[in-house]
Amino acid sequence: MRKPLISLITPTLNDIQNLKKLLKNLKKQTFKNFEHIIADGGSTDGTVEYLKANKSVNKIITSKDLNMYKGINKALDSCEGQVIGYINSDDQYNDYEYFKKIAYYFSKEKFDCLYSGYKVIDKENKIEKVYIPLKFKSRYLITLGMTFCQHSFFWNSKFKKKKFNL
Repeated sequence: MRKPLISLITPTLNDIQNLKKLLKNLKKQTFKNFEHIIADGGSTDGTVEYLKANKSVNKIITSKDLNMYKGINKALDSCEGQVIGYINSDDQYNDYEYFKKIAYYFSKEKFDCLYSGYKVIDKENKIEKVYIPLKFKSRYLITLGMTFCQHSFFWNSKFKKKKFNL
């Protein structure tokens, strides 16, 4: 198997139903050269057993002491892709060409990071809201915080030694 271009991390804990939806969603990506790593914080709802039985992901990292950011940090050590991103188990990509676009910009344009807008759908109240990110300015990290949603952010693996501050 060739080395994956994209490494995608999903932290999870007892969210098997949403995780199943995410896995189904990721299969629809037209770009297949990616690995999916699950960082499970000790699920008791059958998550790990389901993942192992269905061979749905490339790697499963489990530990009862993993919170979301500890899990991502631990998973970063096993990422093999040149591009890294993470998506929570209750999120999905509605653009099935998304990974293809990410691959283009990192391979051809030599990007260090990339982020995009996103849509939030509240199915219960039938509300959709689209968020368009601001053009990046470093001062925003201090004044506004992260101006984009985490699952729309991908970064070059040369930064994988930079861990989330716990």
